Amino acid sequence: MLQTISDHPSVAGSIIGILIFLLGYFIRKVDRKIDIHSDMIVATKSDLILQLANMRSELKTDITTVFNEICSERQGSCSRLQQAKLDTMTATHTAICAKLSRLDEERKNDWNQQRRWNDKVETTIYKDRIGK
Repeated sequence: MLQTISDHPSVAGSIIGILIFLLGYFIRKVDRKIDIHSDMIVATKSDLILQLANMRSELKTDITTVFNEICSERQGSCSRLQQAKLDTMTATHTAICAKLSRLDEERKNDWNQQRRWNDKVETTIYKDRIGK
């Protein structure tokens, strides 16, 4: 083969030139593919970062909404419980006031009856004293 190259150096040079050209062509083609894939990877990474940020924002909004709904529900339950307790206390106090009023009326009636008895006793006692 060396003999052929030495006999025909122009053919060997042209073959080597063609091989170098083909090698350069394929290297450039591979380099472009690497650049294209690198650009796609960077774009995908950017998309993933944006999607993750959007998902975090949506998740935060969803969590806030659920939290507010639960708080509102619990506050409503607490409010109803407090109102029920207040209604019970009001009814109890009304019943106590009515009983106190009834007891006061009974006491007044008993006192009036006692006063009448006292008056009868005094009349009888003074009548006996005056008559002696």
